[in-house]
Amino acid sequence: MKQTHAIVLTLVALLGACTTANNTASVGGISLVNSTLDIKRFSVTPTLETRALPKNGPRGFDADDPAIWVNSEDGRLSLVAATLKRGGMDIYDMQGQLIQHIPAKPAPACATGFGAQPCPHVGGRWNNVDVVYDFNINGEKHDLFVVSDRGTDTIDIFKIDYAAHRSGAAPVQNITSSRNTPQIFTQSQADLNDGDTAYGLAAVKRDSTHVFVTQNNQSVVAELILQAENNGEVGYQIVRHMVFPSKFLLPDHTVWQACTDSDGEYPHFEGIVADTEHNALYLAQEDIGLWRVALDQPGDVAQWSLFARVNDYGNPYTRTWSDAEEEYHCDPATDIRTQFGSEYLHADVEGLTLYDAGDGDGYLTVSSQGNNSVVLYQRTTLKPVAVFDVVAGTIDGVMETDGMMISEANLGPAFTQGALIMQDGENQDSEIQPSTNFKYVDWKAIADQL
Repeated sequence: MKQTHAIVLTLVALLGACTTANNTASVGGISLVNSTLDIKRFSVTPTLETRALPKNGPRGFDADDPAIWVNSEDGRLSLVAATLKRGGMDIYDMQGQLIQHIPAKPAPACATGFGAQPCPHVGGRWNNVDVVYDFNINGEKHDLFVVSDRGTDTIDIFKIDYAAHRSGAAPVQNITSSRNTPQIFTQSQADLNDGDTAYGLAAVKRDSTHVFVTQNNQSVVAELILQAENNGEVGYQIVRHMVFPSKFLLPDHTVWQACTDSDGEYPHFEGIVADTEHNALYLAQEDIGLWRVALDQPGDVAQWSLFARVNDYGNPYTRTWSDAEEEYHCDPATDIRTQFGSEYLHADVEGLTLYDAGDGDGYLTVSSQGNNSVVLYQRTTLKPVAVFDVVAGTIDGVMETDGMMISEANLGPAFTQGALIMQDGENQDSEIQPSTNFKYVDWKAIADQL
């Protein structure tokens, strides 16, 4: 997919740039407004946490992204799926206890024998996960976890069967099609080994069930449609690939792009969430900012809007090559600040999730990984209204958050108004170091501050 970026500068140039009298500039049809809003700032503490997951080791149990499945009969019996990259996926209950572990797929074998080279093939690497409710399989409705696999450049589909769990069986079962799972961005095993593969993911039900998947190291997003098969498995069809800008015209008519570690890489997306009530698909381009796309016409470039930018957006930097690390180092200029970015968002922008307060109200919630905070945007206006940190209480706080998800449902006595579940990239209160895990935050503690 790298060749698709030949059109990016053309796209930006065609859209052009202009400046208006109210200090608002249009960059590729994108509104640039320097916000000085005085918004609420506060801290909360986590309620509980999952097991510590060691980063080191042959499989690297590195926590990444959670998804909450709400048990409609009893919220206390809800489940949390949590990806561990090369470590597979954990299934937790609402007390943070592990009830199932699913290992990642092994790497394909290489040739053996005299003269064989070290095998470069990569195994499964589950990156992001989302939930689908009431998916029709042979006339029966089933709830699903859908997971992006960065190692195989595919998605995997798991059926949630809580009745099986109550009888002692595993609650989550892999029903991914054995014949209808094409590679999403790549064509060969060599391409897979390069790693420009499936990354972030969001699922949404419209007339059919769509899954949006982002590409690692590239500014590309794919749209898929899930397809049930007669044998009870679920596959998918690729609908389109969308190439987003990676270079931007600034109000002074210069072209700016975010710094990358390697040539051929572009600022990618990971966090992604759909808001059906507002016909919006939100995407977090990690080094750029937050995009809004029309959910019913995601390929319509005229309806793409970059409504918030990271703090360093548009700022100059020096890019130098390091022979020792075999990558570029990016050193920002300390004496020049363009102030095109948001004071609240600090790259990387990572997890995106919605809090649904009803009647279309609520919050778009964003992980600002660069300063270990969470930013709340009003769902109807997309104006920032609050910034909060998750700090240490009876357990340690949250650092370097990657994925997160909110459910507004009553999930039991500890989470009567819902829960925010977050990846903690630097789990501190564990004998296992370095480690990661997931923290559960009572939404009521956040709501009381708001």
